[in-house]
Amino acid sequence: MIDVTVPDTREADEPKTLVEAAYKRLRRDIIEGMHPPGEKLRVEHLKEQYDVGAGTLREALLLLVTDALVVGQGQRGFRVAPISLADFEDITRTRVLLETEALRQAIARGNEEWEAGLVGAFHRLSRAEQKLAEHDPGATEDWEKRNRAFHEALIAACPSRWIRHFQH
Repeated sequence: MIDVTVPDTREADEPKTLVEAAYKRLRRDIIEGMHPPGEKLRVEHLKEQYDVGAGTLREALLLLVTDALVVGQGQRGFRVAPISLADFEDITRTRVLLETEALRQAIARGNEEWEAGLVGAFHRLSRAEQKLAEHDPGATEDWEKRNRAFHEALIAACPSRWIRHFQH
């Protein structure tokens, strides 16, 4: 039987190590443009900004290299990876292909439990959108978490662990 439960993202969002915490904060800041493409990421400055040691920060930066958000420059440190409009379009097309296939498989395999999880995730996302429209403090971060949970609920019944893996 396929596990179609919707993951509880509350605990999954909490970092378990200093490296993971630094990685998540840096990743968010890069994606939100606080560190623009091409910017040199100086460990000595970032360790103060993120309140972690140099070793922890280097590990987080290496994780971001595997995400293709940061590029290593040998002995010269790290930079935010460049991105072009063509890259963005390619990423978007690839993501649409994967998400469409994941959803197709989830619909074919989903059951009432999956449907209930999906309805619940949609309800929570709708409530977060209301708060966003009302300009509540913290609404953006809450919406992002609930949007991710909704997309995870959509594909929760997809039997391909690799498709689900690439969705993260």
